[in-house]
This record gives sequence, C-alpha cells and structure tokens, in this order.
Amino acid sequence: MPESISSARTSSPAIAEWLLARVTDPTRAAAIMGDLTEMAATRGRLWFWTAYARTLITLGWRAPVAFLCAYTYARSTWQVTALIASMHALFHWVPFASPAYRLPIWQLRLEPLLSMLSGLNFLVPFLLVRFGLRDRLTRLAFVLYLVSLPTFSNRLLLLAPIEILAVIVVVVALCLRGWRRPLVVLALCLGPWYALVEAIQYSYQPGHRALFGAYHPFLFNYYTLAFIVTALLCIWLHRLLLRQRPAIA
Repeated sequence: MPESISSARTSSPAIAEWLLARVTDPTRAAAIMGDLTEMAATRGRLWFWTAYARTLITLGWRAPVAFLCAYTYARSTWQVTALIASMHALFHWVPFASPAYRLPIWQLRLEPLLSMLSGLNFLVPFLLVRFGLRDRLTRLAFVLYLVSLPTFSNRLLLLAPIEILAVIVVVVALCLRGWRRPLVVLALCLGPWYALVEAIQYSYQPGHRALFGAYHPFLFNYYTLAFIVTALLCIWLHRLLLRQRPAIA
C-alpha cells in the first residue's frame, strides 16, 4: 500500500510536467517544475497545484483562444459576404468572361484555389493569435491569403495572375532557406484540410457543395472536426519543425 501511494505521488508530477511540456518545450517545463517543487517544500502542496494551474493557463491560453477566434471568423457568414463584396468592388473593372469561354477546366482550376482559401480563412487568424505576425509561418500564410483573395471576385481573367503569383510565392519560399520549413508546415496543414473538406462536400447533395456557401446543418460537426484537426496538426508541426531548439552548452 505505501508503495502504491508513493508511485501515485511520483506519477502526478511526471504527468504535470508532461502536460506543461505540451504548451512549452520540455527543457523549460522541467525548469518550471523544478522551481515549483522547490518552493512547494516550504509552501505546501496546495500552493504547488495553484501555482501550477496558474502557470499552465498563462503559457497555454493562446491555443484555445486562437482556435475560438479563428473558428468564429471562419464560420461567420458576414465576413465571407464582406470579402466577396469587397473583391467584386475592387475588381469591378475586370470584365466577366463570356459563359462560352468558361471551359470545364475553369472549374477544375477554381476549386483548388477556393479550397486553399477556405483553409487559409481559418489558419491565418489562428496563426496570428497563436504565434503572432513575427512568425514566418504566419507571414507566409498571410501573403498567400492576400494573393488568393481576388478569387472571390469570380473573374476568369484574374485566375491566371492569381495562380502565377501563388506559384511565385511558393518558389521564392523554396529558394530561401529560412522559409522552406514554414512552407512545408503550411502544405502539410492545408493538405489534410483539403482532403477533409473534399470528403465532406462530396458526401452530401450537390446543392451543399459550395465551399463558402451556407453550411448545411449536418455539416457543422464535420467542419468543426476539420478545424480541430487542422489546428492540432499546425501546433504539432510548428513545435516539431519550426520551434528553435535550445542551445547546448
């Protein structure tokens, strides 16, 4: 019995340190746990868990707040309507192409851009709140978002320039050493998002396949799942590939 109690007490700090390492890096989590454990020797276990909870909230609030902000932004029909209206007003001077020139390839080229926009529509506010504008992944996503926004204008003549600009951004990121990993992380986040969205869309009636149209009530949980998967994947990949490793003395 005493051994089981001792093992339980030993496992509790281990779990606490593991959870703390999820919102920061393992080295910093170990240092924080060491400081809290040392001070708890004179202040008691109640103080330890209170200070631990306060530290956990202080270090980990950005992720849930970022998700709520991005989810609210992406699911709000008013912001999509405002973006579409602004793009139509901004590019009103570009003529609509005649329906006779809208070949099937038009739709095949438009859907990937709209899918990328739908992913960036969630990722950009999420990255802005979670990592800030100084983060390279945030900057890269924001630039691609601005480049692809004219797709909302539904002007066929703008499709080629948008594609060319997007390709230029990708090529420049590949050529610059410091931007390759952010590009890989962004692609790995948008890839599953695109797959989830396409699977959701083609599972329902054709009338509910518009990426930015009114969402069907039954799609609510599925799109929420896509948002959660994308956010968790983004945080994990950022920690794995983009977080700076502490210098080894």
